[in-house]
Amino acid sequence: MLEIRYDINTKVLSAWCASEARFGHLDRGRENEAVAIIDSGIPDKPPMAWLYKDNKLKANPDYKEPAPEQPPCSIHIAKIVSIDISRVRPVEIEREWLGNITRHDCLVTENLKDQYLQGDIHVGDYMLVDCQTDHICEYIIIAKIFKSW
Repeated sequence: MLEIRYDINTKVLSAWCASEARFGHLDRGRENEAVAIIDSGIPDKPPMAWLYKDNKLKANPDYKEPAPEQPPCSIHIAKIVSIDISRVRPVEIEREWLGNITRHDCLVTENLKDQYLQGDIHVGDYMLVDCQTDHICEYIIIAKIFKSW
């Protein structure tokens, strides 16, 4: 069972409660909202993604999934996915943040360029990456992370 709160006009859900012991505590938020109890499990998307029609939940066609959150601008470890020394930002790295994989083209230090030319840096290596400003295009690889021995 699921207690839902929805807009009477648009039928869009604004909240739900799946605990039968708490039913009745889902107050109407606005005067054009109503509360109903339906025979349903907990939905897999937020309330705004659903409409209440014909005593059932139906997908809201106007709902847009939020864009994945960008990772914070910080020092972090990332993996090299490509190297192209002809580009201004020659190394592409990938980083996981909140379950999403993000990729960025990075600047490199002169020391890392020399290590690459000597054959010490390869695709798949893990690097220490710093974000010099709040702008995503300013990632710079500052060191290679070596496997422990």
